[in-house]
Formats: sequence, structure tokens, C-alpha cells
Amino acid sequence: MFSLFSKSANIRKQIVEELRNDSSIRVRYALAMNTHLPEAFRQSLLEEDEQVADYDPYDFIENPPEEMSCAVWPPRKPDVSSSPNTPLPVLLRLANDEDNYTAGLAVQNPAMPVDKLEEFARNPKFFIYIVRNPNCPVWLLEKFSRRSEVSLRGAIAENPFTPAHILEKLAESYEGWVQNSVAANPATPLDLLKRLAEHPEPDIRENVAKNSALPVTLINKLSNDSEYKVRLQVVRNPVTPLPVLLALMEEEDEVIWRDVASHPAVPPDLLTAWADKNNEYLLSGIADNPRTPPSVLLKLARSHARYSDHMQVSLANNPSSTNEILGILMSYGAEYTANMIANHPQASAELLAKLVEFDEDDWSISQSLAQNPTTPAATLDMLADADDETVRHHLASRNDISLKSLQKLASDDSETVRESVARHIRLAD
Repeated sequence: MFSLFSKSANIRKQIVEELRNDSSIRVRYALAMNTHLPEAFRQSLLEEDEQVADYDPYDFIENPPEEMSCAVWPPRKPDVSSSPNTPLPVLLRLANDEDNYTAGLAVQNPAMPVDKLEEFARNPKFFIYIVRNPNCPVWLLEKFSRRSEVSLRGAIAENPFTPAHILEKLAESYEGWVQNSVAANPATPLDLLKRLAEHPEPDIRENVAKNSALPVTLINKLSNDSEYKVRLQVVRNPVTPLPVLLALMEEEDEVIWRDVASHPAVPPDLLTAWADKNNEYLLSGIADNPRTPPSVLLKLARSHARYSDHMQVSLANNPSSTNEILGILMSYGAEYTANMIANHPQASAELLAKLVEFDEDDWSISQSLAQNPTTPAATLDMLADADDETVRHHLASRNDISLKSLQKLASDDSETVRESVARHIRLAD
């Protein structure tokens, strides 16, 4: 055992040394940032390699490559702008991007300090992004809530951090979007919700029914609303209690049946009893519900899934579906469920190994398999030869691939794949 461990460690050390001498600055920089490697080694890289020490991993912001090398490199600038891990200096650079959407997301990022928000508030293109920032100061929310742009006031009305006194004022707006946003906002005070629940406009009452902060008294009231769409939103509200759901089922409406059957308040024993009913909508809701017992889901997979695309998708997405259920779904040969199975936490290694045969031209299944922690080693070895660069990139980030695959990926033609190896490699298994 010790000799095997030593052999593995030696091979990993050799790979690290090869990556240390890689022609790509990106690869060498990733190695220096790999927290799994000894700090002294990483520090030596920064001290001995001037290019690595001066490397800017966000250089693509000002100097984007002519084309994407794969789906993961370079990162999309909007994704970097909205990431909570993006450093402030980079956010400030992105806030000056020529693309207004990218710049706006940087301003909207919760990591943007309040003093910077106040500076950006001088530029009208940032107004709507500033009021969506959870750290937007109250004085700015008050100022912008008095402006004429309905989109701006609507964004303030949607913000769950908007103070109650501003929401009270916005509720007086004549624009439906603003009032609807106030009605659905969980920060809206109870007294205001009560008034909006009496509003003559059905759309506003419908949005009150969506509100996740509704008390039972208002839920009961809205469940008896004259408008169907209001009652339907009561059914879809996750805080609606079981007695209200059961009362609404008496309407004999199939859409309501489906949505009640998928509701988190319905207990497993009731879902089991309903599974004996022969109604497509009701059974569809049962298949969607994670509280449905696996034995019931298995019954649906055997008796109904073959003839219903929706049922197959629901079962493939349900986290309570067992490996046996996933195997039945896979036997139907549908590519649209294969990718869901490839991501499913209950899929066995044997089942995942078979999914390679289902792969589509866009490699989506292989990409999922490369990221699924339960994909078997033999399948991972097969994926190391995949033509798709993104598959190999995801594979290179794993610590459980074979040494053979690790060596292959460490010398991959793709700079992005080698960079992924460099960023994640460990000296021991």
C-alpha cells in the first residue's frame, strides 16, 4: 500500500513540475494559486517567475480573446460582474465596461461599497442597478422612488430590502407594475397587504397571493377570491397550509389538482392515496413532489411514464427518484431525460456508465458526467479522450480521476484544460 501511495505521489510531483515549466502563464499562475499545494512552493513560483508575479487573471476584461476557447474560458464578463467572489478592483473596472449590462451588474453586485454606489448614482444608466443592490442606502431609494421612470420605481418596489415607508408610498402609484411589485414583496407591511388584498384590480390581488410572507388570515381570504387566477396563486404559494389546499381541490379543476399535488405541504400518505386516481394532471403533480414516497414514484415510472414526456421529466428531476426509477426512464431512450439522470444524486455508477451512449452532439451529457461526483472511474477515463474541451476541463478539476487520465490532461493541447489541472492538482490522493 505504501509503495502504491509513493508511486502516486511521485507521479503527481512530476506533473506539478511539468506544469511549473508550462509555456502558458495562465497555467503557471493557476499552479501558484492552488491552495492544495505547499505554501512555500507556491510562494517560490511567485518569486522566481516574474511573468506569474505580474499576471493579471482578469486581463480578458480589457483585452478579450478573439473567440471563446471553450464554454468556460474566457468567463463571460456579466458572470464575473455578478459573482460574489469578484474582487472590488475588478468590479470597478467592469463598471466602466462599454457593455451597459456588464457594467450595471458590477454596480448591482453586493460587494460594491455604499460610497461607490453614491458615486455611480450620478450616472443615469446605473440608476436601476443601484436600487436593486441590497446595500443601496435609504436616501437613494427615497430619491429614486420620486422619479417618473416606471421601471425604476418598479425595481425599488421589488427590492426586498426597500423600507416599509417607501413601499407604502409606491403602493399609491397608478402603474400596475409598481403596485404588483409592492404586493408581491415579502417586505411589504401587513397592513398594506391587507389593503392590497381588497384592491379592485385582480392582478394586484393575484400578486398579493404570491407573497411568501402572507399570514394565514390573508391566505384564507384570498382562497375565496372571485378570480380564478388569484385562487391559483394561493395554491402555488409555498406557505399555503394543507386545509386551504384541500378546500381548493373541491373546485374539480385539474390545474389546481396538479399544483396541490406538487405542494410541499401535502404529506406522503395523502400523495400515496391520490396515486390510485387515474388523472393525468394529479399524477403529474405527484411525480413532481419530492415528498412522494419512492415506491409511489416507481409505480408511476412503470405505469405512466412511457406515455408521458412530462411524467418522464418530472421523475428524472425528482430528488426522491431511486436508481431503479432512473433506470426505467433511461430504458425509454429519451435524450431529454438522459442529461437529468447524469446529474441525479441517486444515479448509480453502473447507470452513469451507460449514459455515455446517450450523448448528444452538444456534449451536454458528458459535461454532466464529468462533474457528477459518483461517475465511475472507468467512465471518467473514457471522458478524458472526449473531443469536447469543456468536458476535459471539468474532468481536470476532479481529484478522483486516475493517474493515467491526470497525466493525459496535464499535457492536453488545451491551455484551459491544463490550467484546470494546475488549479486543482494535489500531491496526494
